[in-house]
Amino acid sequence: MPRIQPIHAVLLFLMAASLSACDAAASSDPLGDEDVQALVEQIVEADERFSGIALVSRQGQMVGLAVQGLADQNTHQPVTPETLFSIASVGKMLTAQTIDLLVRQDRLAFETPVSQILPEFADTLPVSVTVDTLLQHRSGLSVAGEPSDDTLDAVRNNHDLFRLYFSLGLSSQGPADFRYENGNYVLLGEIIERVTGQGYEDFATETVLAAQGLSTPRFLRLDTAEPEPVARPYMPVDFETWWNSDDWIRGESAADYTHLAPANTPSAGGGALATGPDMARLIARLANSSSGERLCGLIPATQPRGYGRGCQVRHDTYGRRFGHTGSTAGVQARVFAYPDRGYEIIVLSNHDGEASPVFNALETGLFGRPD
Repeated sequence: MPRIQPIHAVLLFLMAASLSACDAAASSDPLGDEDVQALVEQIVEADERFSGIALVSRQGQMVGLAVQGLADQNTHQPVTPETLFSIASVGKMLTAQTIDLLVRQDRLAFETPVSQILPEFADTLPVSVTVDTLLQHRSGLSVAGEPSDDTLDAVRNNHDLFRLYFSLGLSSQGPADFRYENGNYVLLGEIIERVTGQGYEDFATETVLAAQGLSTPRFLRLDTAEPEPVARPYMPVDFETWWNSDDWIRGESAADYTHLAPANTPSAGGGALATGPDMARLIARLANSSSGERLCGLIPATQPRGYGRGCQVRHDTYGRRFGHTGSTAGVQARVFAYPDRGYEIIVLSNHDGEASPVFNALETGLFGRPD
């Protein structure tokens, strides 16, 4: 039967499994490709709960990859490197890159007031609420109501979700301290649509992704993506129990993850479907571009961690780390670059909450424990 554990629980045995690789990483010489591959395989195989893909790359070139588990329990389809996983809020990085493209094209500015592009907010969002405050979750945006399940089920794209949010009532008293709010990115998606005359999904796909030669992320719902190789999201308990729990509910093994999570429509706030290799290429190219500095370089090295423009940033003995996490029912994703080390770590899972233990073990295995 499933058991409830604190959300910060760590798989200590995974750390022990990677001790030999940790010793190698602590030396001045980087791990060889064979060592990295062995590390990834070792960590994934040791985790009986994990279903998904884990990979390590160097500047987008894969050097370690392991897959495990079933993408679809009904068809017994296994996870493969081509399997599409929901990346949840990791998709905010794509939205931020799309905004950055419009800024570089002089079609928009970070300082542009939101109400200038979305005049329906002239009375509810002061001019001090800008594109940049949305990107950094510092807009002070609040949502007056909660959408019903029926209205969410009717959403088919970001524009639909924007209209739903608008109907609930969005307002702000002005910029404020950081507060994570998906509505910020739903508005950014609508801004992209108004500026370009294209739907958010089409513009992001045909410009940012196409320019990088990437076929994913794709804006498909998990329940309508046939015949795509999609990882269905599974949980150890039913959704209602999960929703009402304050703790991370974990199964004893992969066999406990049998409850299919509800599907959501992808938006500018997240939820698109992507492969692990494409996410490695996406984050590596961001790390090695001027966009990466504009989006992720806002947090000074004297500040241990913070949130840039669609980018979570940390500074420690590993050097800089930036990227994004993503979590929702039956889904967990970790996509991060380490530009000072030249590595990227990507872990995508269709078992609720089970990407982070593998990600943490990979990070420790590659770099050792941070001071």
